[in-house]
Amino acid sequence: MDMPVYNLPVIFRQYRKLTDEVALHYYGCRPTGADFEGLVDTLRHALPPGTPRDPLRESVRHLAGVELGRPQVEELCWRLAGNAGALKRGQVVPPWSKQANPEWAPAQVLHVQRGWSSYRLRGGPQVVAGKTVEKVSRPGGQVTMRLLAGPAAGWKLTRFWSSDYVHVIKRELGFDRFDRGPYRRTPLKVPDMGFRDVRELARLRFCVLLAPCLGTEGPLFTEVKGTHTMRSFNRGLLRRRLRLGHECPLGYPEEEVPCYTCELGYDRCPAGCHPRTFTRGDCPRCNRHDVWFDRPSNPDVCVDCAAKPESPDDH
Repeated sequence: MDMPVYNLPVIFRQYRKLTDEVALHYYGCRPTGADFEGLVDTLRHALPPGTPRDPLRESVRHLAGVELGRPQVEELCWRLAGNAGALKRGQVVPPWSKQANPEWAPAQVLHVQRGWSSYRLRGGPQVVAGKTVEKVSRPGGQVTMRLLAGPAAGWKLTRFWSSDYVHVIKRELGFDRFDRGPYRRTPLKVPDMGFRDVRELARLRFCVLLAPCLGTEGPLFTEVKGTHTMRSFNRGLLRRRLRLGHECPLGYPEEEVPCYTCELGYDRCPAGCHPRTFTRGDCPRCNRHDVWFDRPSNPDVCVDCAAKPESPDDH
């Protein structure tokens, strides 16, 4: 199946333009009557010239009388930005409800929460080191990504990806084949961008193959692939995180404080590996004081505790 070509920088600019217009004039409103028609005109003005009004109006008709809070504005603007070309061709782009046919869609990772996934051993319990074991755990993380274009544009998907799985697909994401980085002291002439930690996936771009489904649990995907442009973008981000031609804003050496362990989020640093900069507080689980919290992702426990199972039975 051929992969469609999307101009992601244009989509991001279109999203910001739509968001600015809608948030300025209609945030918190319940558009009906003349207000709804005004919303359609505002959206049309923010979309590429020549976008027909009737398909656009039909695409947003479900929002008549609905309060436009942050989730509604975000979903609307991503859906229209990711399908601006289809709208200009006169196609209606309603909210995604099902996937009729397999389709490639671009995605970007928003956040990765380190964790573990447990699964039962095939063949039943086994004796390991004198103990009977029924389940084993794999390290990895809950990967939250956003679909950037296509009928499901704007949807956020969260899947657990084990570190082993990331090693399988890492070449598609722009990582090097071998993971020599952690084991050498002297950098080679050719930068080694081997995969080291699941948190490095934050902000990387790739395509996912959406599988046919009824949509009761949202879009499902079965395959991950990276285009040349996406891998180039990802490798540029990895170079920045390895301090190759770039400096850490806090002056941290990469060998001691890799970007995926730094407290700065990508709200303050372009190399950040989480959305918001960590804040300090006292953790009620480990009883440590003045430790880092990833708010609002995990407001109740510190960063270290959030990555651990709640009890040994879960590990």
